[in-house]
Amino acid sequence: MLNDAYVEQSVKAKPGIGYFWKIFISVALIVFGIPFILFGGLGLLLVAAGIGLFMHFAGDSKMEYEYTLTNGSVEIAAIYNASRRKEILQFDLGNVTMVVPKGSNRINPQEKFVKTYSFVSKTGEGQQVSLILEENGKKKLVTIEPNEKSVEHIKMFAKNKCYDI
Repeated sequence: MLNDAYVEQSVKAKPGIGYFWKIFISVALIVFGIPFILFGGLGLLLVAAGIGLFMHFAGDSKMEYEYTLTNGSVEIAAIYNASRRKEILQFDLGNVTMVVPKGSNRINPQEKFVKTYSFVSKTGEGQQVSLILEENGKKKLVTIEPNEKSVEHIKMFAKNKCYDI
């Protein structure tokens, strides 16, 4: 009989700047298309495209991140409007070189990361943890906001890599 370690956590997040740019572009299409309605189908097409994009992107305002930790494997997904789920990142805790609180002085300020991810609630209520992930010789910085069960799972599978948490 196997004893699998499994933790699932959801963190409500505020939409990022990309959300507001998408809404701005869709509203701009509508506003730009209205005067062209008098000149034919192009204006109607622009307004219809703007309304369609606005309806599609409006649901992205209610967003949350879901962390799924299974036997040292971490999957992070974004859930939009409690109906649409998008896998964002998947990695193994064996590839993590360091786990520290966000803003820790253990991370060298001159260190260059190929990609920096932030999957936090942006409210600052929970403990934010930074994981340095190394894959194919390239380092990535991943920031999450785990609860106590998730922290224990990380500590269990990333032994000797956790500092100050």
